[in-house]
Amino acid sequence: MYSLLFTVICFWCVTVTAAAPPILLPTPKGPYEEKLVEYGAYNGTVLQGLLVYHKSIFPKKATPAVIVFHAFTGRTEFENQKARDLAKTKIKMSRLELGYVAFAADVYGKGVATNDTNANFAIMGQLLAERTTTLQRRVRDAWNYVKSLSYVKDQKIGCTGYCFGGLTCLDLARFDVGLQAAVSFHGTLTNYPGNNASIGASVQAHHGDIDPHTTNQNVSDTVHSNPTISCIRYVMHESTLQAAEFLDEMRARQADWHFTSYADAQHAFTVPCREILAGAANWGIPGAAYNEKADKRAHRAMEGFLAEKLLN
Repeated sequence: MYSLLFTVICFWCVTVTAAAPPILLPTPKGPYEEKLVEYGAYNGTVLQGLLVYHKSIFPKKATPAVIVFHAFTGRTEFENQKARDLAKTKIKMSRLELGYVAFAADVYGKGVATNDTNANFAIMGQLLAERTTTLQRRVRDAWNYVKSLSYVKDQKIGCTGYCFGGLTCLDLARFDVGLQAAVSFHGTLTNYPGNNASIGASVQAHHGDIDPHTTNQNVSDTVHSNPTISCIRYVMHESTLQAAEFLDEMRARQADWHFTSYADAQHAFTVPCREILAGAANWGIPGAAYNEKADKRAHRAMEGFLAEKLLN
């Protein structure tokens, strides 16, 4: 009886913690494969990301990979498309020209994000309050999943992130897990608490020169003091002072960094106006606006940077 009970308990543990088989989406036209992947599964929260790669890669090995971290909205079609774009980037692999293995990660949990701006800000605020615990674990889960893929070259993995995803992308670089490149687009730049170790990954940060600074108050204090506070108080836009503090951090950590500030660019400058939530362009956030020139320049810079770090 005891052996049977032990077997049942072990089976339960495996089913909770193991990644579920990938969900094959309807076969897309063309040479690319897309899979919804469930992974993580800590404390009952299952994470779900989108994996995209050229069909000729599988089951080949030694392919560079890029993780895409989402904004406060959770993983949306915006991040999914960024993963597709990376998978379609032409990189030379032997005699073929294939793209990266791209993974649009999830740090909220399957089905957690909503179409309500305030609700999504509350989810983000709670994770920021748990930045050194829950959020760190979920960022590492994305890294561990991609690194475990047999056709990924684990020494050649990079990441990108947008807004809140810029913070999680930079945090993965701060963890010094072996990441090669981290690219933040209008990301939150605040330092990781209690971590002053050297950063081995190369860092590229793209910043809007007129990205407004909404509040100096720590987000975790804000969440606990008033859980029903309006979304605008959660916004962690970056002031020039915070950008300067970020550069001081990069210097102190002896990082290989590249920081670009774009003229006339506000927050969310890479998010086209067609990405509409709550009936307003650019997520309905004051001080957020698309800037086509800055968007194109930033992504061209990203392409060259990733090629330098992941293909050499």
